[in-house]
Amino acid sequence: MLADSCEARARGDRPKNDEEIEALVKSVFDYYSSSGQLDDAPLTLRDLKKIRESFVRVLRNSYHPRVKYPEQKKESKNKTASVVKNNRENRTGKTAEFESAEANIQRDK
Repeated sequence: MLADSCEARARGDRPKNDEEIEALVKSVFDYYSSSGQLDDAPLTLRDLKKIRESFVRVLRNSYHPRVKYPEQKKESKNKTASVVKNNRENRTGKTAEFESAEANIQRDK
C-alpha cells in the first residue's frame, strides 16, 4: 500500500530533486498515518522511519533527473553511419581509416 502510493505519486509528480522525493514520501506516510490506516499495523515508528528511508533511496535511484546531452548534428550522424557501413562492408578486417591511411602511404611512395 505504501510502496504503491509512493511510486504512483513519484510517477505523477516527477520530483526534480532529493528534497521533493523526501517530501513526497513523507506526505504519503503522513496521509496513511493520519487517516488511521496504520493503526493496526505491527510497525513501530522506527520501522516506519526505516521503510520511509528505503523508499526515498529507491525512488531517488529510479526518478533522479536525467542529464540532457546536446543533440548531435545530422552531418556527424551521417558520417558515423557511413564509417560503420564501410567497416561492415570491408572484408579484409581493416577499418576504413586504416585503408585510407594505407592508400596515402602507397601514394606517397
